[in-house]
Amino acid sequence: MSLTFYSSPIIHHSSLFMTLPLDTPILLLWQSEIPRVGQASARRLALALAHVAGKGDAGEATIEDLLNYLPLRYEDRSNMTRI
Repeated sequence: MSLTFYSSPIIHHSSLFMTLPLDTPILLLWQSEIPRVGQASARRLALALAHVAGKGDAGEATIEDLLNYLPLRYEDRSNMTRI
């Protein structure tokens, strides 16, 4: 199984989309030229995801782990009430 990213029309790629396998390490996301994902942000994301997913090393965190991550809570701030 793979994940497809559609590129923005502003960013010029050789094709309109790219496909990444789910077992792609997060540390290598910067090589896929996803906008605003560089080496530093991919490393920070991999470190955080490895900690949450129970991986021993940031290099073990994959795109599949990222897609399976669910936050502990969600705070809906669309209807704030005055106290």
